[in-house]
Amino acid sequence: MEGQKLWRLGGACAMLAGVLYLAVLPISVVPLLATGESPTALFEAAPFYALIDRIPLPFLLGGLGFGLAAILALALVPALGALVGSMSPAVVRWMSAIAYLGLAVGAVSAIHGTDLSVRIASTYASGDPAIRATIVALYPPTALTFDTWGLLQFGGVGLWILVVCQLARRNALLPSRLAYLGIGVGVLYWFSVVGEFLQIEALSGIGSGLGIVAGGVWYLWIGRTLWRRAGQRGVTPGGG
Repeated sequence: MEGQKLWRLGGACAMLAGVLYLAVLPISVVPLLATGESPTALFEAAPFYALIDRIPLPFLLGGLGFGLAAILALALVPALGALVGSMSPAVVRWMSAIAYLGLAVGAVSAIHGTDLSVRIASTYASGDPAIRATIVALYPPTALTFDTWGLLQFGGVGLWILVVCQLARRNALLPSRLAYLGIGVGVLYWFSVVGEFLQIEALSGIGSGLGIVAGGVWYLWIGRTLWRRAGQRGVTPGGG
């Protein structure tokens, strides 16, 4: 019964998280559509801050949505722990702890980074050349946060997803396509970390961009699967 309660709560929150993750990217391009700016404006300091200062609301909504999605995803951690925990208890507990840390850091970083970016954009718009030069030198804003490379919010969470899905695939606890999608999401998240660490923009862009989209689909799918599983009688945690 306890496992079914975890699956129902975790499934519902995962589906909401998936919707929010998938909504982040469309929201982020609204300023580009409104101003006619090139997509490169999102990756260059001067046009990035000018864009945020002119139209801050979509950026604020995107950042808050990302943070809320990470908070909702926290409920998925014990739900998946109940699903695969009997397969390798020590590993699952360790991965769950890493997931809690990574998702919490992701939520804080998204909300803090959004607020910080809007404040910096306002300062940039009204600043003199010396202030603007300093702001450009500190770009991107994530360089001012405590998870600069995304090691926790992407690396840690990606490792958790990868390990849990591998355990579920090996023991036929999830549909194989869903498990493989999760493994792919974990790999994409690590592309983002490696790309940020080595300063390879193409790799980090692929990892974060495709990772968020694929991750959103995975959260929706895993949430629906757990929700349906919670409604089945005779199904026990860690069992088929």
